[in-house]
Amino acid sequence: MSKKENNVVAKNELAVQEVQNENGIMVSTEELLRQMSEAEVGQELGSDYFTLEPGETERVIFMEMTKMNKMGTDNETIDAVRLLGSDGKFKICADKVLVSTCRQLQLNDRKNVALQIICKGKIKTPRGSYKDLQINELLVK
Repeated sequence: MSKKENNVVAKNELAVQEVQNENGIMVSTEELLRQMSEAEVGQELGSDYFTLEPGETERVIFMEMTKMNKMGTDNETIDAVRLLGSDGKFKICADKVLVSTCRQLQLNDRKNVALQIICKGKIKTPRGSYKDLQINELLVK
């Protein structure tokens, strides 16, 4: 048997025959791969970083709390929020004021909440600065 044929046999012997799909149902990998090849492309899952400059206003939907890598570190994570922007793209943000507001929404079992965020400026403190955000819930009709 050639070296190439040996690799094919070894891969087939080690291949996973069944996996659990996202609904918790066991399916054959062959079926899952067939479904994947026929599937339509859905919404992009990557996230842009959400930021506002003083004077800017943005409407977003608060989706969920998440974590993100702290700038300048490889292993340290910080709390962040995942938003859906009016452009239909996911955004991620770790601004403390926004994270705190969204954490309260989540503690009250609320998600998918429409928000308007206005950046009123930057506030300087002895430990740095932060954005002065006005965050209002939008009352969807």
